[in-house]
Amino acid sequence: MKIINKLMSLGVIAGLLLESFPVWALSKDETIYAKLDNNGQIEKVIVTEHLEGTNEGKTEDKTTLQNIMNISGNEKFTIENGKIIWESNGKDIYYQGTTQEELPISLNITYYLNGKESTIKDMLGKKGKVTIKLKYTNNDKHIVKVNGKNETLYTPFVVASTTILSNQDNKNITVTNGKVVTNGTTSVIVMISTPGLYESIGIDKLKGMDTAEITYDTNSFSLSSIYSVATPKLIESSDLDIFDNIDKIYSSINTLSSSSSKLKNGSNELLTGANKLTDGVSKLVTGVNKLYGGSKLIKSSLEQAIEELQNDNSPAIDENTLLYIKKQAITNSKNQAVEKAKEEVNKMFTEDYKNAIGNQAVNALKSNSTYQDLQNKKTMLENNGITSNIVNVCTSETIPSEYQETCLNYKDYIKEYTTINQMITLMEETARQTAIETSYQTAISTSTNVAGSVSEQVAGEVSTSVAKQVATSAKEKAKETTITSLNTLLEALNELTNGLNELNTKVSELDLGTKQLKDGISSLDSGLSLFNSQGINKISSLVNNDVKTLEGKIKALGKLSIDYKTFDDIEGNANGSSKIIMIVDGIESPQGLTMKNDKMQQNVESLWDKIKELFKK
Repeated sequence: MKIINKLMSLGVIAGLLLESFPVWALSKDETIYAKLDNNGQIEKVIVTEHLEGTNEGKTEDKTTLQNIMNISGNEKFTIENGKIIWESNGKDIYYQGTTQEELPISLNITYYLNGKESTIKDMLGKKGKVTIKLKYTNNDKHIVKVNGKNETLYTPFVVASTTILSNQDNKNITVTNGKVVTNGTTSVIVMISTPGLYESIGIDKLKGMDTAEITYDTNSFSLSSIYSVATPKLIESSDLDIFDNIDKIYSSINTLSSSSSKLKNGSNELLTGANKLTDGVSKLVTGVNKLYGGSKLIKSSLEQAIEELQNDNSPAIDENTLLYIKKQAITNSKNQAVEKAKEEVNKMFTEDYKNAIGNQAVNALKSNSTYQDLQNKKTMLENNGITSNIVNVCTSETIPSEYQETCLNYKDYIKEYTTINQMITLMEETARQTAIETSYQTAISTSTNVAGSVSEQVAGEVSTSVAKQVATSAKEKAKETTITSLNTLLEALNELTNGLNELNTKVSELDLGTKQLKDGISSLDSGLSLFNSQGINKISSLVNNDVKTLEGKIKALGKLSIDYKTFDDIEGNANGSSKIIMIVDGIESPQGLTMKNDKMQQNVESLWDKIKELFKK
């Protein structure tokens, strides 16, 4: 759900913004209108281009469009070798044309009634559980070299889709990868899709984000119009700032790995020296033993006791105890790291910080054409006398007699004014809340995942190594205590053995000490090998492979997003922006057609009606 919230906020903000460019540079603002049948197949495509920053004389633009026409003025044009030359005289140019080229985003719609795939024709007017599956496909594929390896990446398009259902005949409405907002009489369904993003970066939580499913129970099925807006601006250049300092982390990890390898090599050299020392002492013991012929009984008893201790190879600590210590260390370390990460994120998210995020989202929304269109309609209604006071009076339980005729005359306008206000409030609150929640959840998820993973790896290895070393040290200390007791016995027999016995004792102690030293160094070498191979090397591999690959892919996707200017051809030095609007017209049930009111309101034309009107030209 967290990843859906992130994509919802990015989609609403990035997908609906209209980019603007400096007036001194030629810019091409493109809108693609695609009329689809009820299965998502393209019936007609019209591309509208807006050229800003044109020259005072002639302005050159590239195009592959057909049936081109000027839709905003009388400026003439000629087409030569894929270039369209306008007699612009410094004016903005608006023109449109058609295309047969494959769009970067395509849609396939499948319908189900009561769990079985069906067709619109067979479903109209029927009752049952309806499922509408919208699957978007990203057709803009690229082979990009990431960290020296060829990767298949898709330009990161985000698609915002919407449809409206009447609550009179429909209920229990749910949607995947989206939200349902109801005002009592109707339900607005908003969906977000990111086709190609999972295939590009392979994060499991993104799987299925190219599809949205609407499910509901209906008494009489009819198809509502479905509108989709696609934009390639899912990833902005500012989103990549998080990677500015990651090279320092790579350098630190590599330094740690190099230092660990040097420490391991040093322990190997120390172990080699200990082996040589042990061999030398063993030869000395052999020589002394040859002089010990006169004290065989004492020698036999002493050697037997020492041999039993030296041959004791039982583990200093059992596996169950070691596993328990490791689990406790991992749990405590991970909890502390995660809580610390959450604490730092919560400190950052003050009310002022959250308000700033929300205000930024609302300010961005105000430049959106849909939002502006609603504000313009509201202003038009207010200019025609539909004020807030009139709306409040006419929607109260008791309408004063002097307002009853006015309220009756303005009934339809008051209803539209109320709906527009609700849509404006909904758009602002949705942008604000999704932006705040996305920022917070992304910060929490990233910081706790990294802190928990690193602390778990380090705590497990360190606790195991320390426990083994402490247990080994305790066992060796016990050995030393026993040997000391034997030495006391030898001292009691000192009168019998004299100097030879004393010499034998000292040599035996030296032999034991060198073997203990050898065992300790061997344990150190094994521990360092395990720490290096299972700890440092794994951390280094994770950072230098998985993390670096994901970073490279996200940076490459950001570049694809920035480099994507327009669907149509464009001059190399011109700025460009593009959005795709796909429309599937609704189809009413036979009952709906019979009950439809023929008195259509003609005074106020909706935004979507304007869009559909383009396909009639």
